[in-house]
Amino acid sequence: MTEKQRDNIKQTTQSSSHHDDDDHENTISQISYHIPPELILEIVPRLPSAKSIVRSRAVSKLWSSITTTPDFINSFQTRSSPSRPCVLLLFKKLDKIFFFFSPLHQNKPEDQYPDQLENTFYDNGHRNRYDSVNGLMCLKSSTQFEIWNPTMRRVVFSLPKPAGCHQTTGSFLGYDPVNGKYKAVCILTFNKIGILTLGGAQESWKIISKDIPEHVPAPAPGRCINGVIYYEAFVRTNHVIMCFDLRSEELSLIEFPNDEKNLGILSSYEGRLAFIMRSNIVSGVDLWILEDAENHKWILQHFGPPPLPCRKWMLRGFTDAGEFIYVYTPAYTYQRKTGEGGKSICTVKPQESLYGSFSIAYFDPKKSSIREVKHGGISGDDIRRLDEVGFDLRFELSVIPNHIESLISSL
Repeated sequence: MTEKQRDNIKQTTQSSSHHDDDDHENTISQISYHIPPELILEIVPRLPSAKSIVRSRAVSKLWSSITTTPDFINSFQTRSSPSRPCVLLLFKKLDKIFFFFSPLHQNKPEDQYPDQLENTFYDNGHRNRYDSVNGLMCLKSSTQFEIWNPTMRRVVFSLPKPAGCHQTTGSFLGYDPVNGKYKAVCILTFNKIGILTLGGAQESWKIISKDIPEHVPAPAPGRCINGVIYYEAFVRTNHVIMCFDLRSEELSLIEFPNDEKNLGILSSYEGRLAFIMRSNIVSGVDLWILEDAENHKWILQHFGPPPLPCRKWMLRGFTDAGEFIYVYTPAYTYQRKTGEGGKSICTVKPQESLYGSFSIAYFDPKKSSIREVKHGGISGDDIRRLDEVGFDLRFELSVIPNHIESLISSL
């Protein structure tokens, strides 16, 4: 490649970075017919987001073929993972899931991010158990297990039921970063586990039963951390943490760090399993961190309260950088009116609503610093109608930290 060609690529990518996705797409269309294929191979990886890459596929068959190869998708996933994480916010009401992406970083503390509803997903009875696993999410119910890609806005895989008369008591999605494989894991009756490798040659469930203790998963989301799925379960009357290693496909058991296991929440903190024992906006957070899973070694860390102006903030997770994510919780007003027969009826109405504005605060306990992302409200008639009749979706809010973009459209 000549120096002049490299300069042209640099100028193209720099100038397009100052436009929105629509302008960027038009720029791509104009230049695509005047450059050789080897230069396209250098331009495409420089596109700023998954959205712009998906749009570029409409430029030509060549662009589409380049951006849909497994190698390109894997390389994009590797690049986007450390550089462009975001917080995925989901609001579940009635039979729909509303979701949108919140930026993890901002240029100025006072920046406003006008948001709009990204999409709706009909729930069809799925349980409110969400976690992002390398850009994908699983939606589960008693009859369905689907893999959903929020970036592509589509279900990319619907899992078949395990063969036989086994009933599923729990199901999880995991990702093995060493082998680059997604695996679906189902906990079955009769002390068995079903494993299905997604996107591979395996077409049916692999059933294992060796050294599987009889247990029932708790109704709480699992966590996949560095190739290991952690989930709460009951072994007889004992409440424990189960660990399933996706590479060795072995199951082990870890005891909770204290006796207050029913009062805490499993989470991921700086790449390790953590147990949030207490979280108070006034007294701070007590966090048990798993240092050594093999020897069941936990350490307890206490973090002081964030410098937030009021108590209407709730801890909802952590970023990979160790920041605490707090979401503002609104106040409510109570109104009484007289109904039929003179009976007094109390109604609850939020003082604020999602289509007004709300904030997400990121607290760094090591630096004792805090930054706030202010959202200008979420538009959308469905959200507005639900809010106006007394549904405040913030109380149905699921906060999923460290979500990354994914170009996977099928598995």
